Amino acid sequence: MQVDGPRLALNLDTVVPGHLRVGLLNADGNPIEGFGAEDCDVLRTNATRALVTWKGKSDLNALQGREARLSLSGERAKLFSFYFTGQMPCPPASSVITAAHQRRHGGCRIGACLRQFHRHPQRRYGNVINSANHSHPSKKPRETSRLGSVVLCHHLLAALLLLAPHAQAVEPRVYRTFMPEAGPSAFGVVLGPELALCYDPLRGGVNQAWRGSLDLTPTLRAKINQPAVPQGEVFYRETTAQPMRVESPEKTPVRRFKGYRYEKNTVIFEFTLDGVLVRETLRTMQNGRGFERAWSLPKGAVLFFHAEAQPSAAVTITGAEEIQPGLWRHQSVEGKTFSMTIQPIENE
Repeated sequence: MQVDGPRLALNLDTVVPGHLRVGLLNADGNPIEGFGAEDCDVLRTNATRALVTWKGKSDLNALQGREARLSLSGERAKLFSFYFTGQMPCPPASSVITAAHQRRHGGCRIGACLRQFHRHPQRRYGNVINSANHSHPSKKPRETSRLGSVVLCHHLLAALLLLAPHAQAVEPRVYRTFMPEAGPSAFGVVLGPELALCYDPLRGGVNQAWRGSLDLTPTLRAKINQPAVPQGEVFYRETTAQPMRVESPEKTPVRRFKGYRYEKNTVIFEFTLDGVLVRETLRTMQNGRGFERAWSLPKGAVLFFHAEAQPSAAVTITGAEEIQPGLWRHQSVEGKTFSMTIQPIENE
């Protein structure tokens, strides 16, 4: 293919936890300096116009007119198409999708293949992608006005582990799916064998947490996707819209979800509040019964949190002061962490 635009964009979906890296190869099959897969910033997103960047840079003007091939490496990723564009696509970490988009791209039966067809006014290229812990250069694609891509859905086997009666989760897992009482961009998060929660970026954080598992059967088997089912008794619940705020506790911030990543025994969600970058880390407590939420933000930033009463959970907040009942204030300074531990109250 020929590089005929200043940026590379993807129609990409990593609904089930996964990632993708993209490298550019020259005509001889060797990585182009600065644009190899090892230089690519990891893509974890669901977007029709996800921007590919290499060490934070997306500019391909220096390569325009040159012949190139793609090298793809990743895990549990669905790539429907890629194309060069002069417009600024969506940032790579964007993951907010609509219910209609979920129905178009998410609802397939176990073991089946998805066939996706898209229109776009610009040139698109298609490939058959099976992104499963390997890397391979793509063959020269054929230009077409309607793109058909067959995507193997083996990554859904990971979701089946949640359906097995004796499945044991060692590391946290995140599942983009429909969740009850949540927006269309919600996540089901399994933190441990008997601990799960719903994370809703649209509302503003952890909607609910329960002791038990997450049943994905309704989402995976329905012709029109249905919400996954929490299996267990809910012990923590939030309903306040954007309970976390910056600078002023009264002003509802503009929240932009940036993505999530895994670290050992943790899941880290990233978002901005009125442009201030916040990282929220979720991990299981040592006793396995509850979980911890910890937030980090730029030095000097002031964060307010509206905490709701939790009759079924013991909640402990550290690193912040309660300036009035249910309202906590944290100022980010070096060595000071704002965190919350949450565990169910045992019935006597």
